[in-house]
Amino acid sequence: MDLQTTEVPIQGMDCADCTRHVQHAIAELPGVESVQVYLASEKAVIQHQPGSADITDIRKAVSSVGYSVPQTSEDSPAPSQYAKPLLTLLAVLFGVIIFVALIGE
Repeated sequence: MDLQTTEVPIQGMDCADCTRHVQHAIAELPGVESVQVYLASEKAVIQHQPGSADITDIRKAVSSVGYSVPQTSEDSPAPSQYAKPLLTLLAVLFGVIIFVALIGE
């Protein structure tokens, strides 16, 4: 079975001991085959079986040893369906105000 590779940013590490703590915490997760934690780039590269070691499990394991996995755009909820129409309306309104101000001069 092919292994899946996941790169996860890690915040709060400042020494080699920190990387070892994070590495051991992630390595204990079910399905994880290997973990490399890099202090300089503040990330962990995890080789695991597909379907195991999801971001929630990794985040919990990392936080259990005192570090954190920042929220990424993939974790964030999708933008509201009203955001684009609202911004368009505001842009049109702003354009009308500018137009009226220039014509009124």
